[in-house]
Amino acid sequence: MAAFDSETILKSDTKPPPKRGVPKVVRKKGTSGGPSQRIEFAPLEQSISDALYHRQYVVLVPFALIFGISIYRWVAIEPNIWASLCVLVVLAAITLWQTSRGQSWQLPGLVTSVWLGFCLIAGSAHFYGTKLVSYPFAVDQLKGEVVSKSNNASGHLRLEIAQPSGDSKLSGVAGLRLTIKPEHLPEELTVGVGDQVVVRARILPLPKPVYPKSYDSQFHGFFDGIGGYASSLAPLQFIPNQDFSLFRSVDQLRWQIGDRLAVYLSAQQEGIARALIIGDQSGIEDALRESIANAGLAHVLAISGLHLTLVVGSVFFLIRFIVVQFARRDGLVKPIAAIGAMVVAVGYLMISGGNLATQRAT
Repeated sequence: MAAFDSETILKSDTKPPPKRGVPKVVRKKGTSGGPSQRIEFAPLEQSISDALYHRQYVVLVPFALIFGISIYRWVAIEPNIWASLCVLVVLAAITLWQTSRGQSWQLPGLVTSVWLGFCLIAGSAHFYGTKLVSYPFAVDQLKGEVVSKSNNASGHLRLEIAQPSGDSKLSGVAGLRLTIKPEHLPEELTVGVGDQVVVRARILPLPKPVYPKSYDSQFHGFFDGIGGYASSLAPLQFIPNQDFSLFRSVDQLRWQIGDRLAVYLSAQQEGIARALIIGDQSGIEDALRESIANAGLAHVLAISGLHLTLVVGSVFFLIRFIVVQFARRDGLVKPIAAIGAMVVAVGYLMISGGNLATQRAT
């Protein structure tokens, strides 16, 4: 009974917190004697304050960053990155100063977030942007270092080379996407990441959008460091890199896994397995790709959250099942399983080619 009374007292003394920024129903006596209703809305200032002071502020920050990125697209000239960073520092200082004085910092914080988005895209353009090739031309000896490679179904080898040289027109171009025809590939040795390649090639500019607001390969190529396309006109020559490189070792492991799959699987099974394990979709035939797309499963071929969840989740529970048999302290089971799963996630990211969807999922 005492417990019941104390609980009743606590409930009676506890009042719900007042709600802010919501419509308020006010009842007043009408002229006819009956009650009438009218709705009074909270002031606009109070509503904005609620949106900024509560958890909605966390939602507003990403939109502020996106708005800052959009501002960069609207600017007709390339902004100076160092002046933009100075403005960012000033805005951040104003926000901290407002916070130290106990005043509202949400509005300056949103303005700082908008300018941070602007600086992010401007910084990417400054540090990762590249000069674009303007017109086609041929180079007798195109030289460059291989940074990535892939194959396609027709047997062409696609390379991305950094710091291309061999012609003054390539000055300022950070990289090229080079396609090697099957008849120009070396017979015995294979090209790897970090090797120096030399080939006679034809250089082509990146195509413009087919129609307004469509995919802009020049825009994406600029930020990816790809200034143009190139195709081989003569057999490829390359100088293997003998120095140890983690990226080169991972690249070799990727293609060794692909070669092992070719031994034990059929052509169609190999193409799908290579796409799901090492991120290489070049072995999938067009008819099979169309069938997969018609079935609504085209997204399965791109390594993303589904694949990471299956692989890393399975490893997590497997390690946890094994460790729980030997661990003397229960508090060590989950951390060990989590660390092992994270290691597998990073390893899967590396052998899968590390595309954007896999990076996001990891």
